[in-house]
Amino acid sequence: MAMHGTIGEFNDRNETWESYVGRIEEYFVANAVDDADRQRVILNSNVGTGTYNLITSLLAPKKPHEATYKEIVELLKTHYVPTKSTVMARYKFTCRHRNSSETIGDYLAALRKLAQDCGFGESLSERLRDQLVVGVNHTKIQNNILAQGEIDFKKAQEIAQNIEFASTQAKLLASSSERTQLAPAQHVDALNYKPKQQPACAISWMKTLPTMQVLILMIQMPILRKI
Repeated sequence: MAMHGTIGEFNDRNETWESYVGRIEEYFVANAVDDADRQRVILNSNVGTGTYNLITSLLAPKKPHEATYKEIVELLKTHYVPTKSTVMARYKFTCRHRNSSETIGDYLAALRKLAQDCGFGESLSERLRDQLVVGVNHTKIQNNILAQGEIDFKKAQEIAQNIEFASTQAKLLASSSERTQLAPAQHVDALNYKPKQQPACAISWMKTLPTMQVLILMIQMPILRKI
């Protein structure tokens, strides 16, 4: 039976071990691989030479084919994923402020990612709301949220994004208005334009010439002046 999808080798410089395990388990689902022995074989045959040698070293004296899939996964998790400090994770979370070029949506996404290692549990929404107020770097948004009293994270996010949207639209309208004001001035200059008159002596001299020669000279005069 043909297998769906590919897994590829594990490279700890480009991907976390947790991410790789997530992909390989999605592969098992897509291909209905429920047998634990088959799962171990697929894992060992796809991780790549470097990771397979690491598995061999970590399992010694046991051989890779003697271990279970879950045993290998947990062994490499312990090796690649060091114990994370909740205190450090929360410190990074509370220090994270929004950059001037960052949208509210992008800022909240960054906070959610940092919160993964903070262990907030059921208080996550409250922590996100509080950090939004503290770190949003926008006085109007802060004042509007604080003026609401006790509100949940969803409402605070809605207020912040509405103010952000209104501010963006106002800037676009102001820019459009400036361009509109410049156009009439340019139009007036075009209407007031008058070609330079030829000196009276030149006009009187041309009167003595045949009509065709006068036309030719009038065409050539601007070119001669440039030369």
